[in-house]
Amino acid sequence: MINNRILYITRTDPSLKGGGSKAEKSFIMAFHQLYPGKVDLIMADAIDTNHFDLPVKFYLVPSRNKISRFLSLLTGSLHRFRRYVMRFLSMNHEKYSLCVFGGSIIAGDLVDYVNSLGIRTVTIHHNYEKEYHLHNKTVECFKGLFPYYVIRNERNAYLKSALNLFLTEQDKNTFFHVYGPTKGLSKVRGVSEPDYEEEKIEKSTNRSNHALTIVISGTMSSYQTKLGIIDFYKNYYSIVKDIAPQARITFTGRNPGMGLLKMVSNEQETMQMIPNPLNIDEVVRQGDIYLCPTHIGGGLKLRLMDGLKAGLPVLTHSVSARGYDVFFDKPWFQVYNDKASFQNGLTILMDGINKSRWSSMEIQKAYRDYFSFEAGVKRLEACLMELELSFP
Repeated sequence: MINNRILYITRTDPSLKGGGSKAEKSFIMAFHQLYPGKVDLIMADAIDTNHFDLPVKFYLVPSRNKISRFLSLLTGSLHRFRRYVMRFLSMNHEKYSLCVFGGSIIAGDLVDYVNSLGIRTVTIHHNYEKEYHLHNKTVECFKGLFPYYVIRNERNAYLKSALNLFLTEQDKNTFFHVYGPTKGLSKVRGVSEPDYEEEKIEKSTNRSNHALTIVISGTMSSYQTKLGIIDFYKNYYSIVKDIAPQARITFTGRNPGMGLLKMVSNEQETMQMIPNPLNIDEVVRQGDIYLCPTHIGGGLKLRLMDGLKAGLPVLTHSVSARGYDVFFDKPWFQVYNDKASFQNGLTILMDGINKSRWSSMEIQKAYRDYFSFEAGVKRLEACLMELELSFP
């Protein structure tokens, strides 16, 4: 099917360390792995190409002027890519067999045009956009007041793409129930870790040497992360103190605000903040349990991978458990949605650690089998093969 080149269009900077950037990078690298030397990338010119190490040819879209950006709020032009991509493809469409959109915000405005050129279209849905933008009060939905344009673009992308790729089964089912059946294919590809390096050292399960350490990581300036930590502090922190009074809670990640810093300072006997670590994996590996309290937003919460690849058992809110269904039957993966289930999950994990019911290597292997880069490439290849069979 893909005899010519692949055009990949994204407004996410894949060189950054956030969850969305890591997911985008994993897809770009997977396409390159399957079709080396054939991937061209269109992205925003704000991306610092000095730190851009992906083996693809790239084109940069210039920013809009202030007047254009202001008018876009009225016209629903949510991004700068439409005019640039249409002009680019009008001169170069013969080169491409496939156009991949890194998100439906861009795809919704361009999928009709790209289809008209006879180029197959693939849209990667990183989440259910309406849920994500409303929860995070983004500019695209006017700070949570008017999501019409977001819904419009997502619906058009989903219904018109030859292949829709989802990170979670729940997102795929949500799209079907909200937007109805699509003529194209809908597949759950998940995401993979492009830079995964397995920690070789088996973690100690000797509880006599140190108190229990619970680790929470993420972009500390993120609205989702902050809200999740506040929810944990208000509703679940007291449970930790009751059943594990000697436990230490470590927060680590980028750019914590004054509110989180003050909260940690007020609880300095049991909490610590390690901001902007040079290597977040090294911090996480010092923990015994990985906690993900994020309770809003759609898509796959990649921060759980911080804990899994370090071989830590996981306690996660049900919203953040989406996409990790493969681990739901594992005793070291506990899901909560209220105080009772939080206490039960924490108790199970503490008991499992004390009685050595699992090993770090076991958790790492389960993570690697599903989320390693090689596993992700195989899943993407299977999706593209089905696309070829469905649209010969």
